[in-house]
Amino acid sequence: MAPVFSQHNLQEILDIALKNSEDLEIIDQSYEAGKQEINTFKASVYPQIHFSMGGAYINNSLAGMGAFSKMFEMLGQVIATNNTGGTTGSTGSSASFNRYSGMEYSMVAALQQPVFTFGRLGVVHRMAKTQTKLLGEQKELRREQFLVGVVQSYNSAVLALVEKKVADNTLQSASKFYSTVEIDYQAGAAPKITWLQAKSLLAQSSASSKMAGARYDVMVNNLKNTIGLEAQDSLSLVTGDDMYPENLYYTQETENSATTRLTLMKEMDLKLAVDMSKYERSRLFPTISLDGQLVNQLTAISDPELMKTDQKPYDLFNYDYFNYKIGLNLNWTLFDGFRTSSSYKRAWALKKIEERNLSKMKKQDAVRLTEAKKMVRAHKEVLEAAVISKEAAGLAFEQAKTDLEGGAISISQYIDIEKQYKQSQLLYYQAKASELFAHISLKLSMGQAVFK
Repeated sequence: MAPVFSQHNLQEILDIALKNSEDLEIIDQSYEAGKQEINTFKASVYPQIHFSMGGAYINNSLAGMGAFSKMFEMLGQVIATNNTGGTTGSTGSSASFNRYSGMEYSMVAALQQPVFTFGRLGVVHRMAKTQTKLLGEQKELRREQFLVGVVQSYNSAVLALVEKKVADNTLQSASKFYSTVEIDYQAGAAPKITWLQAKSLLAQSSASSKMAGARYDVMVNNLKNTIGLEAQDSLSLVTGDDMYPENLYYTQETENSATTRLTLMKEMDLKLAVDMSKYERSRLFPTISLDGQLVNQLTAISDPELMKTDQKPYDLFNYDYFNYKIGLNLNWTLFDGFRTSSSYKRAWALKKIEERNLSKMKKQDAVRLTEAKKMVRAHKEVLEAAVISKEAAGLAFEQAKTDLEGGAISISQYIDIEKQYKQSQLLYYQAKASELFAHISLKLSMGQAVFK
């Protein structure tokens, strides 16, 4: 639930959005997901450790074991001779030993660590660091874009509110004027044409008021949805000089950077492209890795006539049964259908593209900065003119209401003056909104944080 204010200026609307908006939650979660993706990319340079353990029943043939098969056959003959106390037949009992069965237990732990990859390990670490910074800049950019959208939605609601206030004020004056004319018409002091004109003015003012009210409701609901409020939550807006916080405006003190966030991100893109070309180039060369293995495999033969071992499953953890292996391996893909070389050429081409994009972005920054400064000065003058026009139109409108009641002006003249007043009000608030966006654009063009 949003905090309750009697009226909300833009700063309070931004505070509500920062606390309640689901869009910002999505931005935060996307950032976290991106960090995990970077960790996945870095995993290739860390040790790979694998462990497996299990047991299985086996029933193996000795027919294909060569010398071992012959050894088992001779062993069978010896056992058979001992069992009969003398000689065996020509076939003997060796046929009973051409298979053996039992339980087999195994435990394997393997380690692999790349130790020399022609610079790939360092490249991966640099790329991960750059990607993390880029991810943070992307998060801040999306946050700024969202908050700029909140400002736009707020301004739309404020303009709708101004239009509604003017329409309600006009309806109130038209209703008062119609009541006076109605009395005079009933008393015969006013002609029918005047009464019809007053009635028409009241009907038009009523329709305009309802239309303005509907538009205001739509704009406020859009604003509520943008900042994460429910439709039933109360929200009232401020109009006047206190609408916008001062920290959104550009001042000379904020001029301390000449690199925009987009340009900074382009510089990071170029760094990533350079490192990616080095990464793909390193894949053209061999990799030397440290490989280690710890193995314990036990076979418990269950044939008492052949042999019967006393090994148990827990002997998997008996040091006496462990086998070790550790060494260096060289791996080199000599031919893979030009896949690796094509990846390197593609990375090189993308690096050249990013160089051009960065150069283009810097030139655009210089143009945008010059234009933004000009727009700030221009919108300041427009706002000053709008203030004068608003004050003059307000005085004229108040005088027109008095003159209409006194019969000094006609209804058509009053309607013209009322339209000018309404237009001056809208132009004033549009000028304020435009000036604010000019300042926001200037701060963005100078690489400044707009929303602190």
